[in-house]
Amino acid sequence: MVSRLVVLTPHNLRSTLVEIVEQHGDESPGVTVKLPTMNAPRAVSGRHLFTCLPLTDVGYLDLMAWMHPASVPVVPGDRDGRLSASPALGPTEVRRSADPDSGYEVFEHVHRATGVTVARRVLCRGVETRSWEVLDLGPEVHGHLPARIRAVRSESGLFTEFVRTTHPRPIPAAWFDRDIDYFMRAVDAELSERARPT
Repeated sequence: MVSRLVVLTPHNLRSTLVEIVEQHGDESPGVTVKLPTMNAPRAVSGRHLFTCLPLTDVGYLDLMAWMHPASVPVVPGDRDGRLSASPALGPTEVRRSADPDSGYEVFEHVHRATGVTVARRVLCRGVETRSWEVLDLGPEVHGHLPARIRAVRSESGLFTEFVRTTHPRPIPAAWFDRDIDYFMRAVDAELSERARPT
């Protein structure tokens, strides 16, 4: 599976591109990032996979389709007690993924009815670095993609709230076969076209 994040605004981050190539069950995904100041994409690996994109509260984990290594259910009463999800979303299952080499571990609440991750805590050697919570799930017709998310930097307590303002839009598969510059121009043009009043 290939996922791409393209940043169009703000201007200082425009042309930022993150690409994630992953397969369920893999120990680690292939992640590359290209900032406007870079001549070429660079790989993101190891402990850096548990951090955020530069100048944002968007974690690389938040863009992945699955946890790597694969998560496993947490035994009730284990160290998941500090993780919570909104009761309004319904019953959840707590799962854990750990990377012993980097010292990072991730706890997640997975919504039982939809399979969507609705809360996440990231810890490094037992100390929480960030958390993430779905405040509103989207409709079933759009795969319950979250409509509103809050991400918190644990050390400072500062948070960013992300609100999805449009419906998901299909991307032609052929765009992924072209170079990155073409892909970004095509996405930009598509969004600009749909934003015009009818």
